[in-house]
Amino acid sequence: MAAEWGAIYYIWHICRSRGSSLQVLIGGTWSTRAVAIDVLIAAAFWIVVRLVLLGVHSLLNDTAANVTNQLLPRTMIESIVWFFVSITAGICEELMFRGFLQRQILTLTGSAILAVTAQAIIFGATHAYQGWRSVVAIIVYGLLAGILAHWRRNLRPGIVAHAWQDIAGGLLRL
Repeated sequence: MAAEWGAIYYIWHICRSRGSSLQVLIGGTWSTRAVAIDVLIAAAFWIVVRLVLLGVHSLLNDTAANVTNQLLPRTMIESIVWFFVSITAGICEELMFRGFLQRQILTLTGSAILAVTAQAIIFGATHAYQGWRSVVAIIVYGLLAGILAHWRRNLRPGIVAHAWQDIAGGLLRL
């Protein structure tokens, strides 16, 4: 968690030095209606992602226990920590990959397709410790989340859905 928040501090520092902010990076307006719409979109996105990832895991014949099973919480304390790790991942990874990295690649290349694809591959590669089958599924997740961020022009639905995804994966074993 410290490493992810440290990366966000670094990104915040870069934004600040360029006269911007994390709020601009997150995007969107903060009206009650806009946030409510983003939460509803996050719920729909999460359902679609769950179905797509079930299909990906099925195609990859990814039914064997992998490294992440050893990381899943077993006690109440571990479950509480998992919850906060999941919230951290939702916020920090969306800001790092779909916010900062995707926008930087878009600015450099002018191609949304290249930006979404590149950030998804890099996002997947950072999860290599989970094994290649999980990396493929995570790249697919990164593509979907990148498309969502590009379409919505803000990170809120992705942050919420990412946190839900990680919480459900650890606490509910979904």
